[in-house]
Amino acid sequence: MKKVTVGIMGSGAIAPSYLRNFKSHFSGTVEVLACADSLAESATKVAREFSVPHAVTPAELLADPAIELIINLTPAPAHHEVSLSILRAGKHLFSEKPLALSLAHGSELVALAASRKLHIGGAADTFLGAGGQLARKLVDDGRIGTPIAAQAVFGAN
Repeated sequence: MKKVTVGIMGSGAIAPSYLRNFKSHFSGTVEVLACADSLAESATKVAREFSVPHAVTPAELLADPAIELIINLTPAPAHHEVSLSILRAGKHLFSEKPLALSLAHGSELVALAASRKLHIGGAADTFLGAGGQLARKLVDDGRIGTPIAAQAVFGAN
């Protein structure tokens, strides 16, 4: 199976959680090629710590033809504009929560992705973490039978 080539947009506090999960749970399906941040030293630090081949500017990440999917880990108030730039660059988008701060902005992102035949998704890093991945493995391996219901809990301040 071909690995999905990924870039990380935003190399702050949450980036290490994503990169640890990519290296442990998704190493067979995801290849992280670059980290970007408006603060060059943040991208360089994260890239070095997690053996990511390139630390680049946000503009360079958007322009890289090798990147198929960009993970938006910027601060929540920036998600809309950054996500728009990712989709406009022709990249698939996965966003740390929240996808957008308003229904209108979220709807705009979904419509843009659909019009460009791009995939869009979002969740907290815990979705990619050990608990969620163990639950998925148990279901995939048939160890709990056929699920007939699921429950998720979300909270906001």
